Amino acid sequence: MKTHTNNTIIFHSIIEDLTDMIEKLRNENENMNDLIMDNDKLKTKLKEYETKTYYGNLTLYFLVISLSTFLALPFRI
Repeated sequence: MKTHTNNTIIFHSIIEDLTDMIEKLRNENENMNDLIMDNDKLKTKLKEYETKTYYGNLTLYFLVISLSTFLALPFRI
């Protein structure tokens, strides 16, 4: 009878350990999913900033070329 009780205690202990391990893995999985979502959001923001930078540089280039052309032409009064 004593052996049966010890085996039951060991069995419950193993089940409890496995349950804790599963819970930890679920939490880690949630954390990883959150990190993946954050990473995707950051990639989207980076793409937006790259696009804005491209068009900003293009506009600046156009303004510099226009100003240079304007200053290179003789003044007409």
